Parts: sequence; C-alpha cells; structure tokens
Amino acid sequence: MKHKTTEIADALVQQVDEEERYEAHQMAEWSESGILVANCLGMLAFPPQLVATRQPLGDHIMGAVVVAWLAEAPLLRWGEEFLSAGAQSFRFRQHLVEGDVLRAEIDDNEEELTILLRDTEGRVASEAHMWSIASEQVPPVPEEAVAVSKPLAPEILQPGQSYGTVSVNFDAAREQSFLAYLPHQDLWQAKGIAHPAWLLSVANAVMRLSVALPLPNSAQAGVTIRLHAPIFSGAELRVTGQVKERFSKGDRHFLVSDIFLVQDQRVAATLELVSCYWPTSEVEE
Repeated sequence: MKHKTTEIADALVQQVDEEERYEAHQMAEWSESGILVANCLGMLAFPPQLVATRQPLGDHIMGAVVVAWLAEAPLLRWGEEFLSAGAQSFRFRQHLVEGDVLRAEIDDNEEELTILLRDTEGRVASEAHMWSIASEQVPPVPEEAVAVSKPLAPEILQPGQSYGTVSVNFDAAREQSFLAYLPHQDLWQAKGIAHPAWLLSVANAVMRLSVALPLPNSAQAGVTIRLHAPIFSGAELRVTGQVKERFSKGDRHFLVSDIFLVQDQRVAATLELVSCYWPTSEVEE
C-alpha cells in the first residue's frame, strides 16, 4: 500500500500549500513524512445552534482542528466505504497553537493507518490511528433520556449517567465553512456530508451541556470516532450521550463519555470522548 501512503502524504501537504494562512514545504521523501504549520482553520469550538456563547479561542488548536487536518487520509486509504464502516482514534498529547511546526509521519499497513504529528523537538504532539470496522455491528439506538437541569462537576458523575438528548439539524453550508481552508475536500463539499471534525464539535457541545469541566484547567485528551453511515446536509439528528467511566493518573483526572448521533432511527456515528482536568492550584502557581 505504499502508493496510498504517498497519496496521503501529498494530500496532507497540498491541502496547506494552497492556502496563505496554512503553509507547508516538501520533505525529501513524501512517502514517509511531511511538514505542516498549524492553523485554526477559522473553526468554532461548538456549533452555534447548540452553544450560543463561546469564549475566544485565540491561537489555540482544538482537537477538532487536528481531526480536520487528517480526515482525508482514511478516504485515500479505504475510499468512500470508510464513511460507513471506518474508525479514527486521536490522542492529543501536547497543547498546540497556531504557527507550530509539525512533521507528519505516516505508517500504512494492511490493518491500520497511523499518523504521528511531531514537534520540532521530535515529541509526539498528536497521533491518529485509522482502521476499517466493516466487520463490526452497528450499535443499537440508545433510549431517549432527560438531560440534567444544569452542568454538573465531573467528579460527581457516575458511569451510565445520561447527558440527555439534543436535536440537531445539519446544514453543510452553515456548519462547515472551515472546509474552505482545506483543498482536496471535494467529497465533503460536493455531497454535503458531515465532516468528522463537525461530528466532534457536536459531541463536545452535547457533553458540555451536562458537564462543567473547569476552565482553563481542562483539555480534550482524545477521541475515537466510529462512522456507521454518512450524514448528509439537511439531516435531523438526535444526539445523546452518557458517562462511560472516570479515572485518575496522578493529579490528572479523566472523564470518558460515549456520544451517539442517530439519523433515521439508526446510529450514524459514535464518539468516545476523553476529557482531562486538573487542580486549579497548578495554574495559579
């Protein structure tokens, strides 16, 4: 599959070469690596229809932006069938800001496509693993649930606790203006299909409606997105979620949430969100 790896590397750089606000230059061997310069793509943290008030992001690179950079890669590897039977797992290991220089390393084998984004010191800033889930069954549609009356502190949430159900209308032209910064996104634009980065923004918004993560003492640590059916512009979605688990590593606390996007009485996508939060005193010192 080396020819596919070359196409993926070329796409990662071509998508930024053609935009003044998102730059890149070519490395010696495109089949192995490429340079990306981080750009926010003009993305909003949450869809305006779900969260009306938004804090300015400044030069912060959200997890959804990283997803937007890399979402073309599995389509080059598996084709459009990935939209109905594909999984993408992202881990966001370092805080990124606009202008950060990153090197993309691509490993393509028969089972999985892996992309590492390293900083100038060689540390992994973000990583993505992508694979086919054609052999998996689509999960059952979850039951309707009533949302909490106000966002709750994550430390009091229990596994299985519901985030309620929210109705969302997907309008491709309204929701996905960030695609203008990403050439080679013809599939999403021409067919009006919901981009994984938008799916993540919706899932984050629904979770935030029920969970009061401390700001600025929290971050998205990762997400696993499973695609079961493409979502087209005009779709009416029912989005529901719940707490999967909580755990801690040292002074870092983690909340894992399961979010389901239901279209026409069928689960179209599931997202497992991993949120990290930490004591306030660390920032105040």
